[in-house]
Amino acid sequence: GAHGDVNWVPMVDPRRPQEPPRLMKTLLHPDKSRAWAELFVVAVDLRQVEVKLMSGYQEPRTEKKEAEGYVRKSKIPEEHWGALLGAFNGGFMAEHGHYGFRLDGITFIDPREDSCTLAHFSDGSYRVETWKKMADRQSDMLWFRQAPICMFEDGEIHPSLKGAHQRKWGATLDGNTVIRRSAVGMSADKQILYVGITNHTTAKVLAIGMHHAGALNVAQM
Repeated sequence: GAHGDVNWVPMVDPRRPQEPPRLMKTLLHPDKSRAWAELFVVAVDLRQVEVKLMSGYQEPRTEKKEAEGYVRKSKIPEEHWGALLGAFNGGFMAEHGHYGFRLDGITFIDPREDSCTLAHFSDGSYRVETWKKMADRQSDMLWFRQAPICMFEDGEIHPSLKGAHQRKWGATLDGNTVIRRSAVGMSADKQILYVGITNHTTAKVLAIGMHHAGALNVAQM
């Protein structure tokens, strides 16, 4: 699914060195005005890897009655460690946007119609796209996690990212938008999930970098 001059390196599982890699990694320098800015991307082969969602010990905070008795493991269960390949950021705190979260049959935070959403379905498939495009399949979702508005969707960058209005994708308390960011993206064939983390980037730079790596749709986590 990748294009351009991206150089992918296999990530060999030291426990299974003879098996073909399930993860690939690359490093991009996507900001022409900040040569030191880096975007690290891991490509996850969804034909070989299952992505699971976990709640944090306190986040996402919720007022939902149905979530009151839910036991938050907040740590990857030891029975999964033998198959574990990695973990990544699960998104914004509840107070910073109230983006939707559903896990184990419980909706901790209701979905927002315009939020970019990473969802896992009962047929084993995954999608990254605007909620209203997949809302009719909600009953088939094993879990979903929402993010701000999709940075890229169907290969097109969000119009707000072309201008100066990029704060909807997060900033520090002093208003700085050149910060560490993370994102997920989906390939056109929905077989590859791209997971990215940066240091010192704007939202636009993160979005363009993830798209360059091969993501048709991109959600900032």
